[in-house]
Amino acid sequence: MDQKEESSKDQPGDIHERINRHPYRHLVGTTIDKESFKKHLAMLYRGTVYSVKFLKGPSEKYLNSKMLTLPEPKSNYHANTANRKKFLVLDLDETLIHTVQPREKSDVVLKLEGMDSLCFNIRPYCLEFLEKMSEHFAIYVFTASTPAYATPIIEHLNKKNKTIHGVLSRPHCMETRNGTVVSHSGFYIKDLRIIKNRNLKDIVMVDNLVHSFGLQIDNGIPIL
Repeated sequence: MDQKEESSKDQPGDIHERINRHPYRHLVGTTIDKESFKKHLAMLYRGTVYSVKFLKGPSEKYLNSKMLTLPEPKSNYHANTANRKKFLVLDLDETLIHTVQPREKSDVVLKLEGMDSLCFNIRPYCLEFLEKMSEHFAIYVFTASTPAYATPIIEHLNKKNKTIHGVLSRPHCMETRNGTVVSHSGFYIKDLRIIKNRNLKDIVMVDNLVHSFGLQIDNGIPIL
């Protein structure tokens, strides 16, 4: 192996330095360790490849069966209602909150009738983010979780200020098998075309899984 070929190979220190200089590094802050950031980039890559190359959309008939109109925010919620014509659609788990076991330390413990206690941590500055974004967007949650799980969490997040105006849950998702959207088990896909009262150009989605918004990948923002 000549000197030129040897120098072209990444040494462990070089890899970490490249991660530090990565153009997306500032988006996750300096407190995220290198290994977590590398894992995040790998997940982004796999999710993007899957969405672009393999994910196929549903039939028009199946899509129409999922269509719905989301509730509009009340006009007196913020003075600048005109600025909130666009919809901000947020994932729940690993985006706004992280569920933990009852034995683990948690920010919130909800005791639900007929169910085990629901314990979760809220992402740092999540409530402040929701409050600020509600001045500019109508905010909704789109989760692959069940309504029984998601509803009490959203009610808690809305306890101080109702910043989240509606919830789409697992019944609104589409499931995949071998990359094709069908009604069988697989990935849960959140097809934004089911929202009747906004054009896609007026909807943005934030999710930790790229394939979740894989059918409208240009509308999605992946989050660590």
